[in-house]
Amino acid sequence: MPSEVQLDAATRQLLDDVDKEAATFAGLGEFSTEVQEELNRSFLPDRISDTLNIEGVRVNPRLTRAVLDGLAISDSDRYTTQEILNVSDANDLIESEARAGNLLSLPLVRELHRRIENNLIPTAGSFREEDVEITGASHRPPAWSDVP
Repeated sequence: MPSEVQLDAATRQLLDDVDKEAATFAGLGEFSTEVQEELNRSFLPDRISDTLNIEGVRVNPRLTRAVLDGLAISDSDRYTTQEILNVSDANDLIESEARAGNLLSLPLVRELHRRIENNLIPTAGSFREEDVEITGASHRPPAWSDVP
């Protein structure tokens, strides 16, 4: 049996506070469809921008919202626009799978990769065949041969 993690009093109190607030929030019940759609519309540009920024693609929520709304943006090239649209498409799939109660699976990971890299790289949806590094990180991703 694994040993329990020891937390200091401040961390324990913070976790208790989060649990209490989460219970209060859960007690509010389900949001209406309109509210859920508005929340998604409001937060989606931030999620997409954050995701792309992690990957080194410099976009902001304003630019992301404009691309999602179909506007032509002068400071966005075709590649950046495609990346925003691709992450949005992958997000739609993730939300759909989560609503259906489906678990993360190998075919789902491959389909997410295909959607994220659609029209960007020829190997979209397949496992990498070379080692990679994360710039500025001490973590080393697994060797390509260990990925599948």
